Amino acid sequence: MTLTLDTPASASRAPGTDGAPPAAALRLSGVGHVVLRERTEALIGGDRRLAHEILGAYGRADEFEDFLGRTGNSFITLSERLLEAHGREPAPVDAVLLAYQTPDLYHSDVAGCYLAERLPGAPVPFSLAEQGPGAVFTALRAAQGMGALGELTRAAVFAYDQNAAVWEADDAVQALPDSAVLLWIDAVPAAGDGPRSGPDQGALVHAPAEQRTDEPAVEFGRLLERHPEAEVVVGRSLWAELDPATRERYGIEQPSSEHLLTAAWITLARRWPTPGPVLVAEYHAYDRRLYSCLFEPDDAAGGGQA
Repeated sequence: MTLTLDTPASASRAPGTDGAPPAAALRLSGVGHVVLRERTEALIGGDRRLAHEILGAYGRADEFEDFLGRTGNSFITLSERLLEAHGREPAPVDAVLLAYQTPDLYHSDVAGCYLAERLPGAPVPFSLAEQGPGAVFTALRAAQGMGALGELTRAAVFAYDQNAAVWEADDAVQALPDSAVLLWIDAVPAAGDGPRSGPDQGALVHAPAEQRTDEPAVEFGRLLERHPEAEVVVGRSLWAELDPATRERYGIEQPSSEHLLTAAWITLARRWPTPGPVLVAEYHAYDRRLYSCLFEPDDAAGGGQA
């Protein structure tokens, strides 16, 4: 399958016109998810005295006992569950990308460092946060940039919805289960350079889709017109922006109300592998950015070449 990320025309450049290397051909070769409905780990898993001092610095020392009683699922636990269910053959991984909005638990072990040791190849770890549901799309862009520089042949993208009350207690959010998604990204060798890594089915990654707009429904409508043949998957924020007629016309399924950042990707994971093209899109209301990507079967994309 081919993963196409549409970019506004103003952001597009011909390869090499500005001295930058051409976009790398990457493919999404697998996607899976897990949902954890129980929380068994202490919110504070490190030095309690330090945690008390941190709360005191924010004027919340009187809430310390309440924090001690809270529980959640750490990014490491969510990652392990993903790897158990959707792990790959032990081939080297060059990068591990963590995408999230809600933070991890207060534990001394850092998920990125843990995964750098856990996965073969000592991958470079880094995180993408404070972008709401756009974080996964930005992770794909980062992977593409690494590929263009020749620094990536395989990457793992982890996306987390860790919904325990790390700071403010929000009953509506805490009632949601914790969930996570794992996307496997492989480089596509140039013609004649040998076989592709990973299974036969995959997805090419083209230009990232990130468009700032105050009219997400209008811009998304234009995107739909360009890809009328595609099945459509949207996240919670974009779903709320669409009128009932658009949802019905394109057969857009309402995303699960149990998931936040991971909602659209869990829908994709449940449908993977798909028999035809699938358009995945989401809107970050706070930053007013529309994100989108198109999955197209390899045979429809000339055997997986860009």
